[in-house]
Amino acid sequence: MKQMNCDPIAHLNALLQHRTLAETTISYREFRGFTGYPSTTTASKMLKSANTPFVGSYKDRIYSIPELFEGMESI
Repeated sequence: MKQMNCDPIAHLNALLQHRTLAETTISYREFRGFTGYPSTTTASKMLKSANTPFVGSYKDRIYSIPELFEGMESI
C-alpha cells in the first residue's frame, strides 16, 4: 500500500491563496469549493484549526483570513 505524504499546513496555504486571489473572507462552502475537499467533516475541522476570527452562526459563518498565520512565512 502506498503511503501518502500530507502537508499539515496545506489548508492554511489554501486560505492565503484565496485571500490573494479572491477576498479576505471565506465561508465554509467557499472553502470546500476552493480546496476541493469532498468531506464536510474534514473541511470543517480544517477551518476550525486555522483559529481565524469569524462572524455568524455555524451554518452562516464567515471566516476572516489574516495576511499571515502565526509561525508561517509568506507564500
